[in-house]
Amino acid sequence: MPFVTKLRLQSGDVNSLDRVVTDIKETAERKGAELKGPHPMPPEHFRVPQHKRVDGGGTFAPWEYTVYTRTIEIV
Repeated sequence: MPFVTKLRLQSGDVNSLDRVVTDIKETAERKGAELKGPHPMPPEHFRVPQHKRVDGGGTFAPWEYTVYTRTIEIV
């Protein structure tokens, strides 16, 4: 029975994420491992409120960022 390793990679920089996934894919293929993926997941968008003071007196504009996810299965 083959051993399956599941990798879930996340990053805020989609280009860096794709470079790492490509590097993993090329290495696995070079070593003769079977690879399923990468499977892109829908990006997640987050908004984080930023308060000016600890007691809640006013806020700055919320900090917004996106997280990109790829999953890979190596057999």
